[in-house]
Amino acid sequence: MLGVVVVLACGCGDDGEEGAGGAGGGDGVVCEDSPTGPIEEACPAGAYVPTPESGLFSSLGEVPPGEQILFNDWQVPDKVLSMAPDGSNVVDIFTVHRVWSMGVSRAGDKLAFACGDPEQEQNYGINLGDAIQLVWIYDFATQSIELEGCGAVNDECLHFGPRDDRLYTCRRHDFVQEGTNWVNQGYHIGAFEPDGGGYSWRLTNSDRAFLYLNPTVTPDGCELWFSEVVWQGSSQTRSIQKMTLPGGTPQLVREQAHRPKLSPDGTRYVFADTTQQGALFIADVDGSNVTRIAGDGTSATFSPDGTKIAYTVFDSALNCSHVEIVATDGSQADAPIRIRDCGQSGEFITDLAWFVRP
Repeated sequence: MLGVVVVLACGCGDDGEEGAGGAGGGDGVVCEDSPTGPIEEACPAGAYVPTPESGLFSSLGEVPPGEQILFNDWQVPDKVLSMAPDGSNVVDIFTVHRVWSMGVSRAGDKLAFACGDPEQEQNYGINLGDAIQLVWIYDFATQSIELEGCGAVNDECLHFGPRDDRLYTCRRHDFVQEGTNWVNQGYHIGAFEPDGGGYSWRLTNSDRAFLYLNPTVTPDGCELWFSEVVWQGSSQTRSIQKMTLPGGTPQLVREQAHRPKLSPDGTRYVFADTTQQGALFIADVDGSNVTRIAGDGTSATFSPDGTKIAYTVFDSALNCSHVEIVATDGSQADAPIRIRDCGQSGEFITDLAWFVRP
């Protein structure tokens, strides 16, 4: 993998064990991903620092206790909402400017989300769509938000680590105008460090043809799984890779596949198969027991007990995405249950988060 720079570091537990494919619960964290390389400031000196008010944030309601699916409406009125797993009891949680990506803490008490800036060109001098996507943390108890980082960056693919003290993202950065076009450094993987400790890179590449997306960490904290996209002219290849933490070398998991998401217990993963028009499959982490569970789908997320998958499916006629649920055993692959119809709601949903609020 030419040009890859891995900035990882030390810290396995005293027993020196490494991750065995991600099995094990979050309470038995063995590996501690503590980078020894340079850590950037979360908010660089001189960077514009938005406020909740400048981002048009307004609290609308409380996330109900119990099992919930959070989803967003990216277009006006720019909401984040909650619903029960059967699609009932929909609650408006808050409004803010154009949420794109979301991730819920493993404790079920916080939501990380990335959203745009309503004054992007004025504040950053960039007129490329929603090029700037900054991360905020919404606290369910206080119903308030706090900025996680700032600067001319685009953070997506939000994923909390095993202890909820580290937030992984895929990041585009260094937006530069070349003629009439804007270019950037593509997507790399990094993380916000605990206690405001800055932002550190996990996987970067100086070659813009390489993009790294969809970070997901095993419950024991010992492996990072991700998508690799490689552009070759006007075509691209996609694969799922993993790397041992700390200090591992990326290894191929599955070719012609992307968007991995590990199950809550770390024993299985869901992915999209590019040879099957993006159909969703599940496999054990060793690659066995591959099962087709649904047709084309994105934003796949496991239920807390690992028996179901919620995902979005794009409707080209309506130009929006519905939310559907299927069983992980493949029994509903051709008969998914639609719990949110964007044709009826008028929403433009881009991401989901399924969790239990205590």
